[in-house]
Amino acid sequence: MKASHLVLALCVGAASFTVFAEGHGRHGKGACGEGHRAVWKQLDLTADQQAQLKTLREQNKADMQAHHQAHQAERQAHHQQMQQLVLADSFDENAVRELATSQVNAQVEKRVAHAKRQHEMLSILTPEQKAKWQEARQERMNNCQGKRHHR
Repeated sequence: MKASHLVLALCVGAASFTVFAEGHGRHGKGACGEGHRAVWKQLDLTADQQAQLKTLREQNKADMQAHHQAHQAERQAHHQQMQQLVLADSFDENAVRELATSQVNAQVEKRVAHAKRQHEMLSILTPEQKAKWQEARQERMNNCQGKRHHR
């Protein structure tokens, strides 16, 4: 992949993520209807499961806030570096590749951390609750897709 294509892909990806994040609000709510918490409420969780999930959510919130604060300056620096590379008199493909790779690697780490958090939460559920969770999520996704097609 050419460096210019990689930069374009990163920009489009960042823009897509921004649109996704803005459309889904703070608690997983979006234009498609109820948020993620509504799916969890359908599971008839025990008091112990509710307490475990609450603890995980609080821990995850604190971890995400710390991560955001720690990496905000890094993201801004990456953005400034990319702007300098794009505006330079000559194009340094290797420097752009290095910077783009570091940005992609950071995104991979973020996605892995998200999957780990989700796994921790889902591991609290019984097999029956997991099946119900999957059904509810699929139904929510289908409803959301149907609404997107009608725009």
